[in-house]
Amino acid sequence: MTATALAGSPPKGIVVMYLDVTDQRKADKKFRDLLEAAPEAMIIVNSEAEIVLANQQSVNLFGWRSDELIGQKIEILVPERYRGAHRNMRLDYMGKPHARPMNAGFDLFARRKDGTEFPVEISLSPLETDQGTLVMSAIRDISERKKAESRIAYLSRVQTILSGINTLIVRVNDRDELFREACLIAVEAGGFRMSLIAIVDQDTMNIVPVASRGKDAQL
Repeated sequence: MTATALAGSPPKGIVVMYLDVTDQRKADKKFRDLLEAAPEAMIIVNSEAEIVLANQQSVNLFGWRSDELIGQKIEILVPERYRGAHRNMRLDYMGKPHARPMNAGFDLFARRKDGTEFPVEISLSPLETDQGTLVMSAIRDISERKKAESRIAYLSRVQTILSGINTLIVRVNDRDELFREACLIAVEAGGFRMSLIAIVDQDTMNIVPVASRGKDAQL
């Protein structure tokens, strides 16, 4: 409702205008309900990168209450060492906003209220509203996926080493050469920083290194 006084002193009357916002309220509520039902953390920011809406999944993921997030710059959820780069990317995106994944080609990390960090995937979507262009971010915690990928990569490296050493055993008869080549395979094919083979001296019962690869002064 708006009220405007008619010209005159004293005013000769007042003009009152009403706007029925029922449909708009219903649309806003439906949008918020959809946002809350989303399985991922959903955060909406304005053109100044201030958080204007955060669903319950965001609260669960980041540890901040919704009222603590509203009004904060989105960089509050970014690790400090990445905030400068994130700010620059944000400004570039707002120049020509469009739906796209944020982390195409590189890893992204987010920061919880307690300071802990975790890997994420983020999808960005612009929203045209009466208040201007808003940006909706769908944020997914991919910690478990990263752990699984790391485990698979490790097992693949171990398999490469075992395969290489099995082949080595067939073609090499000299024990010292076998040990040296096995250490070489572990470092160069397996991707380990260092490999070491040691045997037990039966007379002194000491462990004696007989071959290694990749050992440096720091290690």
